[in-house]
Amino acid sequence: KEDGPPTYLELEWVYGYNSRFRSNIDYLKSPTDNDKDGRSRFAYPAAGVAIVYDKVKNTQCFYKAHTDEILSLAVHPGGVFVATGQRGNKAPVHVWNSMTLETEAVLTLHTRGVSLLAWGEDGSRLVSVGIDDSHTVALWDWRMKKIVASGIGGDGVLLAVAISEDGRTIVAVGVKQILFFLVDGRALRSKKGLIGKSSGGRRQAFTSCAYLNNDAYVGCASGEIYKFNKRRVVAIYQAHGISEPVNSLSRCAVSGGLISGGEDGIVLIWDKSMKMVGSPTDMAEDVGEERIGSGGVSTDCSVVSSQMAGNFVLLGTRGGDIFEVKKTDTDSYVKKIVCSHADKYANSLAAHPSELVFATSGSDKTLRIWSVRRKVLVDMRVLPAAGTALGFSSGSGDSLCLGMSTGGVAIFDMNLNVVNTFQHSDKAISCVKYSPDGSLLAVGSEDTNIYLYSVDRGYSRTGVCRGHSSPVTHFDFSKSSRFLQSNDAEHDIMLWNQWGDAVSFGAENVNLTRTTCTVNSNCVGLWEDCKGGEILSVNVDPTTSVLCSGDNYGRLKLYNYPVPRGGSLHLTFRGHAGAVSNVRFSDGGHYLYSMGKTDCCVMQYKHELDMMELSDDEDEGEEKKETNEGEDIQVSGMTPAKSTAPLEELSVSDPFLLDELHAAEALTTKSSESSIPKEEERVKQYLSMIAEPTGFHFKDELLGSTDCDLELQWVHGYRSQDCRNTLRYSSSGSIVYNCAALGVCYNKPTDTQHFQQGTHTDDILSLAIHPDGNICATGQVGDIPMIVVWEVSTQQTKSILTGFHRRGVALLQFNYTGKLLLSVGLDDHNSLAVYNWEQGRCIATAVVSMSKVMAACFVGERVVTGGNGFLKFWDLKGNDFSCQNGIFKKGSGVRGREDFFVMCAEPLDDKFCLTTGVNGEMVVWEECTAHSGKDLIVGGGKVFKHKESINALFTNIETKEVVTGDRSGAIGIWLWDGKEENLTLCKVFRLEDLEFDLSSLSIRSVCMMNGEDLLIGTGGSEIVEVKSAGVGDFSTFEGTIDWPKDIGVTVISEGHCAGEVWGLAVHPGKNEFVTAGDDKMLRLWNTTSKDCLKRRTMEWKCRALAYSPLGSWNQNQPHLACGLNNGKVVVIDGEMRTDHVLAELTHSTQWIQEICYSFEGSRMVVGSHDNAIFIYDVQNAYSFCGKIDSFTSFLTHIDFGTLLREGETMNEKGVVVNAKGGRSRNVEVEEIWMQVCTGDDSISFWNLKTMEKQESANKLKDLVFATYSQTLGFPVQGIKGKGKSKVLSVDRNHIYRKVPVLATSDELGVIRLYNYPCVNEGAAEKTFLGHSAAVTNIRFTFDDGSLVSIGGGDRTVCVWKTDIVEEARELEAAGMASDSDGGAGFDGDVDAEEDDDGLFDMAQGKRSGGDEFMAVKPYLGAIREPSTWKEPEDCGEKPDSELSLNFVYGYRSDCRNNLSYGDSVTEIVYHVAGVGIKYDLEEKSQLFNLAHSDDICSCAVHPEGHTVATGEVGKTPAIVLWDSNSGSTLMTMKGYHKRGISLLTFSDDGKLLYSVGMDDDHSIAVYASEGSHSNLGTLIAKAKGSRSKMLAIAGFKENQFCLAGKSEVKFFNVNVVKGELSSKKGLFGKKAKNRVCVSCCYLGPDAVTGQADGSMYLWKGRSASIVRREHSAAVNTLRKCRDGLVSGGRDGLVIVWSESLTATRKFDLTDPKLDASVKPIVGDVRSVSSMGNKILVGTKSSDILELDIPTGEARGLLHGHYGGELWGIDYNPIAA
Repeated sequence: KEDGPPTYLELEWVYGYNSRFRSNIDYLKSPTDNDKDGRSRFAYPAAGVAIVYDKVKNTQCFYKAHTDEILSLAVHPGGVFVATGQRGNKAPVHVWNSMTLETEAVLTLHTRGVSLLAWGEDGSRLVSVGIDDSHTVALWDWRMKKIVASGIGGDGVLLAVAISEDGRTIVAVGVKQILFFLVDGRALRSKKGLIGKSSGGRRQAFTSCAYLNNDAYVGCASGEIYKFNKRRVVAIYQAHGISEPVNSLSRCAVSGGLISGGEDGIVLIWDKSMKMVGSPTDMAEDVGEERIGSGGVSTDCSVVSSQMAGNFVLLGTRGGDIFEVKKTDTDSYVKKIVCSHADKYANSLAAHPSELVFATSGSDKTLRIWSVRRKVLVDMRVLPAAGTALGFSSGSGDSLCLGMSTGGVAIFDMNLNVVNTFQHSDKAISCVKYSPDGSLLAVGSEDTNIYLYSVDRGYSRTGVCRGHSSPVTHFDFSKSSRFLQSNDAEHDIMLWNQWGDAVSFGAENVNLTRTTCTVNSNCVGLWEDCKGGEILSVNVDPTTSVLCSGDNYGRLKLYNYPVPRGGSLHLTFRGHAGAVSNVRFSDGGHYLYSMGKTDCCVMQYKHELDMMELSDDEDEGEEKKETNEGEDIQVSGMTPAKSTAPLEELSVSDPFLLDELHAAEALTTKSSESSIPKEEERVKQYLSMIAEPTGFHFKDELLGSTDCDLELQWVHGYRSQDCRNTLRYSSSGSIVYNCAALGVCYNKPTDTQHFQQGTHTDDILSLAIHPDGNICATGQVGDIPMIVVWEVSTQQTKSILTGFHRRGVALLQFNYTGKLLLSVGLDDHNSLAVYNWEQGRCIATAVVSMSKVMAACFVGERVVTGGNGFLKFWDLKGNDFSCQNGIFKKGSGVRGREDFFVMCAEPLDDKFCLTTGVNGEMVVWEECTAHSGKDLIVGGGKVFKHKESINALFTNIETKEVVTGDRSGAIGIWLWDGKEENLTLCKVFRLEDLEFDLSSLSIRSVCMMNGEDLLIGTGGSEIVEVKSAGVGDFSTFEGTIDWPKDIGVTVISEGHCAGEVWGLAVHPGKNEFVTAGDDKMLRLWNTTSKDCLKRRTMEWKCRALAYSPLGSWNQNQPHLACGLNNGKVVVIDGEMRTDHVLAELTHSTQWIQEICYSFEGSRMVVGSHDNAIFIYDVQNAYSFCGKIDSFTSFLTHIDFGTLLREGETMNEKGVVVNAKGGRSRNVEVEEIWMQVCTGDDSISFWNLKTMEKQESANKLKDLVFATYSQTLGFPVQGIKGKGKSKVLSVDRNHIYRKVPVLATSDELGVIRLYNYPCVNEGAAEKTFLGHSAAVTNIRFTFDDGSLVSIGGGDRTVCVWKTDIVEEARELEAAGMASDSDGGAGFDGDVDAEEDDDGLFDMAQGKRSGGDEFMAVKPYLGAIREPSTWKEPEDCGEKPDSELSLNFVYGYRSDCRNNLSYGDSVTEIVYHVAGVGIKYDLEEKSQLFNLAHSDDICSCAVHPEGHTVATGEVGKTPAIVLWDSNSGSTLMTMKGYHKRGISLLTFSDDGKLLYSVGMDDDHSIAVYASEGSHSNLGTLIAKAKGSRSKMLAIAGFKENQFCLAGKSEVKFFNVNVVKGELSSKKGLFGKKAKNRVCVSCCYLGPDAVTGQADGSMYLWKGRSASIVRREHSAAVNTLRKCRDGLVSGGRDGLVIVWSESLTATRKFDLTDPKLDASVKPIVGDVRSVSSMGNKILVGTKSSDILELDIPTGEARGLLHGHYGGELWGIDYNPIAA
């Protein structure tokens, strides 16, 4: 079966409660509650589900957003919001609404798990405690989703936490520790609770705590309650029995005091003076029933949670039960509300064969019977041992067999009386089962045997199945009861007869009963889909042929049975927190029961068909194969033959629909045509034809990136051919649509475009607008595609959703509130997902159909999906979907058809939805049923029906407007009447009546704004806007209207619309260019007006274009040559003023790829795919000159050059002039040479006149080219490189002698800028993204003001603005117009950076150290064990003791700028080895981050001091963001940098983190360092830095930073919205002599760099302005201080500078007068930091000092070893 299962699961009840943790139940408030009478609802955790239980209605609701076991729960003081914390590597805290079950916030900091939660008195603050090694404590502003403060709880486990009423203090208690936390900035400062001897108290395990009147009350293991006032014990109360821990303490609003619950099962209520109120409640005696059972006492009465509301007390016990105690003067009772298993595991479950009851057992030694209908525990019996297997007898089910861990077996009747017992195994029983005829009982054991017993003979043993080599796990009887199939732990399968003999599988075609064996031929697909997991249990429902599996990840999956192969459609359900030990269907299959092995919970699911009844008469409809008018017809995907029919059989002739249906295959396997050869490993022939020009001198600056940038200014194009309904208005009136990998926002009043750029990495295929009109979601194609949610007004990314879909995201839509976003993927199952996009969380997923989903929308809270032959309605229930298929209501007057093909679906209101079909039909659906058709489409007394496929649909719920558009170009505007429940047609437009000549009439998108303006997107990539197209007066409508004269119609955008786009040529004297492609359309564009000036239809596809130069021969009116795919070349007027053809050339028989005019205009050369070039005499009416056909492949690029005479140069117009006199010279044809590049990567040179080949590259090495578009050759050698895709197009700018720029494009859509020439592989580049497919051509406009690029497959024309002209002006103003001399020699102290070389050596693996581990080990032969040696029992096992890092001595001094103050002057942050350290100078204590796996080599502290970033060395180094107050890791960034992280710094506002790598390019990355956890650590932008070693970095506000190094300074700007980095080199000018920059910092808006010779430069903009020199050696470090800057030098000087860069204070660390205890061994200053009047100094000798600016005093803080290696260590045996 190719469709998914016809059923779904809906969680109805959970029998369970997580009683292993304390204080995790509490009352909730509902609108009907009366606080005096208590509250009717309460919340508690079970497995991975938080449960809201209504005791009045006896219902459970579930919050299922967690992904692992819920450990902690706390209810907001208002009683509505709940906070829950889970287990996991990244363990989030969820805050959610108990009434709506919607997530309000997700707070992520902790690792491993969140064990404790507590709310502040006003509910604005939330405290969480983690179970990481440091037991991190965090205080949250949960509404802002930010940490207010954090700290560490120490090594010991914390057991309880509480916040004082005034919110100033937090108390956390645990084993032998009581900690009081005070908020100090972003830090939680802890101080220990004081228990004086005089108080009579002692340190012990403290198990609970609560605040009352701002005094802390702490429950103790001794049964006492300690009262603390300001950290000191002031009173002790013996509340519970001696040595009976007080497990629970909470506030009691009724008494004004506390309520306590103890290990002794006693519950006490205290008033505010700690006097007991009323009598105690004893959970072991006051329950009211002696027998342990449904309403009886718990198996373990220890109270772990207690809360009170009104006169009711809610209690949770260790035995997994929840009780409610009512306490009044007149009435008192104890009632059990929740029952569950509790202990280590629960793995036994059996479903009754004829009744809705089931039995369970587990390690708590209880056997329980549950009622499905009543949802209660019916009966329970305590066992002598843990129950491990259960099975009801066949038929009536009057006997229940129980297997136990001891190997014993017991038979019970339905009253749980023991009927029989026996034992033949000494190991645990793993499974038991009765045969279908009830004559046999089979018992499987962990001793590898299956024991067979005769039921009729009093359970006498009749046989033993011996043969398995591991414990038996599952077995099934055949329906005849003659055979038994079994599995074992090693997944072996065996077949037995009824006597216990093994038989071969060919003996009989065994027909098994309900399958429970996880390994058999019908379950192979389960294991293929499990992805490394373990299938632990399966069960088959025979009534629906549906199989359910449970695995070790806690997942339940529904499949159609059998499942012979992987990849089958299935439904997945989560809830359990660990392995699912058992799944069983009820009799009749209406319910499913699942048991969690470790969470000890049983979950009861409704198992229902995913379709509505076809009619009220159950005997009709579904069984009828042929139907008449008025019958009920199911519209579903349950008929694979129809839903997956070939498109040819569907009579679909729309080419756009075919493209859309094949989108997955077309887009995920896309590549350019065969004309673009693949990059292969081949002999590089072209290398022999590359020669270095005479006099060429390589400069280091050529390795750096160009200072020029590109900014996307305009895009011509709109993707409409394979996607629909992706054209929308924003709330501001902007027009939003998709094109290539861009989200485009067009502002019509300002005539500007803005772009969501750089985030998407491939074609955008889907788009949706948020109900507020300012948020847009776009989905792309790709192996793991992303959905980007962004703001229309700023184009800023709000959320990125990825991980679930594969191949692509075909459809997107927001729900009516805008909180949820649905998406449909392009995978085989066309999977559906719903996200809470603000939280970045996937709420629910489902597989839809093997047929492509063409439409999806929200209707209220429901999701609708439709396609070829199906329409499905999905109800979102928590984290699961339930599905119902659409049906036609009986008697509706609408006939269902087998070819029902849904194209669009949109909501009409929160109840009705409208669908349109491929045959022009429109159907209104109410709930899941087709609405009556008699009043469906009526207007003015006449009926209108679309005759073609309705591809576009738009509805506005508020204005009730509906717009439809079909394939023929007809547009209908309708009104929806919700009361009358019908649609009324108001207007009809037809695109064919427009005056505009559109490329296609097929409508792909429609949208209406304010009931007036109408947007239309066509299949020809046109966007048309119709003003004043609203519904108006429709009373006179007569079926059709013409376009009224008062309606304004504008073509907003147009573009190429078929195949690929290759042809591009720029006008030689105007800001105009021409494009052509496979749509046979030639278009002339203007870069200034941004309009398409002219268009011309060609007779054939056109892929090559060229303008002739301007000259007197053509009256400065250029010609335009067009190469067609039939081999013809057509020459026309370059500005398309007439239709006249100047020449038509037909010498080629294959398609033309390249055309080029010689620079003086005499010749035109045509490169063809018949492996030849054709030469024509332009000025002689394009007469044919000759043909060169000796090429081995097609021609790709042609350029012309000449050898200049001495003193000559060629200007940007291609004119040869004398350099001194400026006189021009005419170049003869015989002086011109062609460089030709072919498809097989070969280069050749040919004389234009003689057409002779020059075999020697050396003879032409000094050719000067008028243009350079070759992808091969000397000046472009560096554009190739490892990891880069094939370069398709190259262009050199025109004024390259002033500003040398080279632009390239490749087959992945990336545009790069380099310095020209680019001769070294790996040269620094700037990359620009926007295209999603191969960029087939790029060209600079004649004035270098713009760069034009065309995307082959994305059919997009992009116009990029350049700053080349501005750069030339700046260079001229700085006196560097001719040559920037950036590569000149260095006259400074280049040794200043030698101290950093150790880091770079380490990054490259050059570590020092012995090689003793590689040596032969001769000592092994000399080892003998002592004669008295006895191997201990724990030999080879891990010792029980552990090590905990206490203090680290040392400071890494071979790095710089790695020492800083924290968030106060009493804390310093630094690193050594692989440890990040925060040192408290007052407490003399250290806090550590140990997340690194290699040496830390860089460190930066957030401006506010609360966050630290550290970077390491290594092959793939990590950057760790960690909390300075707790040491907890906030985020680890890894994968971009290589070798190591040499530099780190935060921006001034702390929002961004900049990093520099140790790779050859010193790559730069920009990360988000603030924000929600989903955005924290996001890589915002990246770029290559420089080939020169980078030594310093400094961040500034407004996303600017400075990077300085060995030979250059670079100033960067970060475009956070587009994810781009742009840079400009610093201009040293004549004042700045030294070019080695060792340090940098910002002084106000200006950068300051410290040089290797001791000087300091102040930079104004890009230019070095002021030079200061106070240091005599390299200025190693620069940092901001209160009054200006602090510098530290290699000369041992620390200098304070004013804002005017005047030295105001000097400290000399080499001064002999300095106290010996303070004076460093080596005065070389490596790091400085300043806060207040203090300066922190780190020296090369690993000394850390602190200087006082006013007094000049110095004190030593820390000392360590430095240089070489450290080997010697011993302890002092005398000193303590």
